[in-house]
Amino acid sequence: MKVSFLIPARGSVPFYDAVTGLMRVAAPQLDVELELIEGDFESETMIARGRELAARASRPDYVLLVNYLSVATELIPVFAAAELKTFLVVEGLNDGDRVAIGRAGRASYLGEIVPDDFEAGRLLAELLVDEARRGGLGAGGEVRVGVLGGVQSQAASQRFRGWQAFKGSRAGVTQSGFHYGSWTREAGRIAATALLRSAPGTDVLWCFNDDMALGASDAARALGRTPGKDLLVAGIDMIEPALAAVRDGVLLASLGGHIIDGVRALLALDEHRGAGWASPRVERTRLEAVQAAEAGRHLEFLQAEAWRDVDYTRFSARRNPGEPREELSLRALVTGPAGRSRRGVRGFVTP
Repeated sequence: MKVSFLIPARGSVPFYDAVTGLMRVAAPQLDVELELIEGDFESETMIARGRELAARASRPDYVLLVNYLSVATELIPVFAAAELKTFLVVEGLNDGDRVAIGRAGRASYLGEIVPDDFEAGRLLAELLVDEARRGGLGAGGEVRVGVLGGVQSQAASQRFRGWQAFKGSRAGVTQSGFHYGSWTREAGRIAATALLRSAPGTDVLWCFNDDMALGASDAARALGRTPGKDLLVAGIDMIEPALAAVRDGVLLASLGGHIIDGVRALLALDEHRGAGWASPRVERTRLEAVQAAEAGRHLEFLQAEAWRDVDYTRFSARRNPGEPREELSLRALVTGPAGRSRRGVRGFVTP
């Protein structure tokens, strides 16, 4: 089975490096020939490369697609016309996308496995505000939250909506400022510098992703603040530098676990290859928060690339009919038997 994965990343992007790294290990175990087609974080480039894929004489059995900047509205009808079965990961379809594509255009759309970004944004705010109150931050009982937003992607929009929902549900929480910061550490540093200068009373920084959170902590130190003490900072993605910062008390938390969703998508396609399914399959991944007590263990697991020793066929419904299976998740891998003793153990699921 050949699967082409069209992603927005180009070069070294920690989140996509992690997603595709796990997929490269799982693919041969599942008899998948995996092709990565990289974009440059430009929708026009992704659309052009998707059209080139659909025009090939020899096409893959399945296409995995990240709906970055709603490229799916252009590409899913193209893939349907080419009879390319398409499954989405990382960013899925919203209601507007479905209307724009139409039912006929979604003829070969199989579904999606995507993070619950709304809940991630809400949970990130909850963790920051609750810890700020426990730590005595917030003059007059008012916790002032600075928000560093990402590019105008669906993930960024949903995470920001989660923050807004939290703010609307809690008394004594205000937004002290908002700045866009793209998605990189340097952009986060620049955005946080501007926000903290304009709103020096900010108690916490809610950051779209971990790279921006790391940049924000750099900015805070440069301005005389002490992240983890008089300013709380947290982000999303659970990348290695962020886990180190969480372990060291610089960041309050990192939310993540969705780096495993690429492998979960391959397992779904492996199941579809065997039996198919009647209607589009839509799953939401709940992102989990890792704080200081767990950060070292997660970091050690990722740095050791212990995920290379996993037998991913153990999570395959098609290959294990009628057998009880644990759902694949990053936490299951980190806390399972092989997470404690990496070498010489085949798989992370207790038999």
